[in-house]
Amino acid sequence: MTNSLHTSSIQEGQTRFIDSLVPRIDEEYVNLNSFKQFDELLTHLESSLSQLENNNNCLLVIPSSNIFRILFTLSSRSPNCNWTISNSLGDSIPTTHKQVKANNGYYEESIGKPTLCARSKDVLEKYINLLPNDKLYENLNRFMMDFMDLPRRMKRSNLDTYHKSKDILAIIRESPNKKLKPATNHEGMNKSIDNNDIIVISDSEEEDVSMQQEEIIIESEVNKFSNLGADINNSFTENMNQPGTNDFALLLNKDLSPSPKTPQSQGIRIFDESILSARLNPKLNNFDLWRLVNWIFFCSGKSNDVFDSTYRNCHLIYTAQSATVHQLFNVIEFNLIHELQDTFSIKEQPLTWLFKQSTARRSLAMDQVLENSSLLLSSLLKQFGQSRSKWFDRLAEYVFNGLTSRTDIIPATCYEHEKALIKKDEGLSHKRKRKKYTFYNDNMDSMKLRFKILNIVHYWSLFFDKNTADGIIHPISQSINSIESTKLIEEIAKKFMYIEYDYWVEFYYSSLMDSKIPLVIREIFLVNLSCKLLSNLTNPKTNFFTLKPRDNRINRNWRSANLQLILQWMVQEDLYKGFIEDESYPSFAYFKQAWNKYNFVLEWMFSFALRDVAAAGFERVLRRDELLQACVKIDKMRERIYLHFIEKCNESTNLPFKLSAEEIKQSKSEPHKWENFTSIVSTILV
Repeated sequence: MTNSLHTSSIQEGQTRFIDSLVPRIDEEYVNLNSFKQFDELLTHLESSLSQLENNNNCLLVIPSSNIFRILFTLSSRSPNCNWTISNSLGDSIPTTHKQVKANNGYYEESIGKPTLCARSKDVLEKYINLLPNDKLYENLNRFMMDFMDLPRRMKRSNLDTYHKSKDILAIIRESPNKKLKPATNHEGMNKSIDNNDIIVISDSEEEDVSMQQEEIIIESEVNKFSNLGADINNSFTENMNQPGTNDFALLLNKDLSPSPKTPQSQGIRIFDESILSARLNPKLNNFDLWRLVNWIFFCSGKSNDVFDSTYRNCHLIYTAQSATVHQLFNVIEFNLIHELQDTFSIKEQPLTWLFKQSTARRSLAMDQVLENSSLLLSSLLKQFGQSRSKWFDRLAEYVFNGLTSRTDIIPATCYEHEKALIKKDEGLSHKRKRKKYTFYNDNMDSMKLRFKILNIVHYWSLFFDKNTADGIIHPISQSINSIESTKLIEEIAKKFMYIEYDYWVEFYYSSLMDSKIPLVIREIFLVNLSCKLLSNLTNPKTNFFTLKPRDNRINRNWRSANLQLILQWMVQEDLYKGFIEDESYPSFAYFKQAWNKYNFVLEWMFSFALRDVAAAGFERVLRRDELLQACVKIDKMRERIYLHFIEKCNESTNLPFKLSAEEIKQSKSEPHKWENFTSIVSTILV
């Protein structure tokens, strides 16, 4: 007991010391913009984490919530975003923004370490991997709660009264788009941000129109005062010894501190901008975590407009923000499992427990999950609006941005600095000829994060299906709940139909990443998605693609039954012929996409069923040689149908395209992307 108290006392002292490395962090308003201060903070945390290699947990420094706010913000800011137009108070000596810029530039180039962004990401990843640690979880959770609020819904009738009651200082304080054109030009930015920038997220955001109108009005008021700094004498500006003299409110002898009703952490600025958790609070901004997801995937798609995007701002923004959001969802994932176990007073996996319960108990569990304020994901999903029927539609819009459509409309950015950087990229895009990526790009990399987000939401949605015995969707369960897994799968499958084949493969392989959600549950997500995709691709009139419940209480022979079902799908020649009889393909490439998608999903389902059989000892369920012989016939059938279509492309048909003799020869000789069923059997049933 004494040792425990001693360790706790040491850790509390270390936490206070870490806070002291960031001067004035507890003040109502502070603008942190010194690379030296951030380096000292990160160096100390990195040193503490390195002690864990010796399993010396008593030396672990657990950062406070404010430090986590700083770390997540630094992690989310790409290196090009870290410029400042404000002064600083480094080493208690006031400095001008010119001196800050020079010092930061020299320090960043001379220390020989990775960027602040990369180092912060690594530190956060190591801390999150230490969960569960009670104090660590408490501090992380306090940070996450910063942006769990519901957005403000303003009635249109109150808008006029609201705007009339605002004075200019309130507008300056609350505007998310404060601009200082003279200072920005002073920093060497070639182009100022246009006042008429279009911020559009998706067609499904009709309920946010009033908020967007409010933002436009606020910005127009701010622009009236945008030249205020130009009238100030330059020498006076350069020699001011107070930090933040470029802020309008200070020039007017007003304090730019948050309202007394708001958390003190909202007064923290990093490189002149709000910290990440304040920016993600929908009550403070017309922005939240889902819009950040939307922005990230816009950048991942935008970086593919040119062949080499390594040094483009959209790529750098994507790299920083996606890594940060990945860590945020790691916390959300841990919170989901941990809080569900606490809610139901269990130690086993929550879904494993749920599938054993009666229908009445599962109905009660639905209410417990939806109304539990400790569940971060439940709070985040409610930010989509009061209409639950639109939650998964909005989710799919955001998560699949950058893949399903191309647009030049820039969505809401996380930071104002990012908007300026992305506009510089816009000029480059028009000057370069677009080329097809070779293999790996930001969109390919993004499939891991897209899978993670959807997998977590799918896990959550299974608590709202009272009928499934194992998580797999069955046609007997008539969907009446708009937030159960059936609805989520439908929205995901719709988007998948517009995604290229290579991204399908990457998405499925992303299920092998480390996760707090067991692999068996991740595979159930892909099983549900696969059945829906097979149905969409072939458009059957009945629920043909459906597996038996994987539950011994219902059917002890479910393993062999499911394998036989999938074998029936595989031998259906009419299903393959449906692809070659379709005359709506605009080109041969479109046919190959559809053909490869169908075969890939079918192969994955076959592998899934074989793994189930192998886990129970396949010798008791089937004869391997007979299965191999059946697969040889199926492989030959697929090859025959595929070659028949290629030859048909040189004939007079109703197809809108034709292949030349040389193209046919090349298509026949190139290796297929689909895998032989025989090789799958040989790999799994050893």
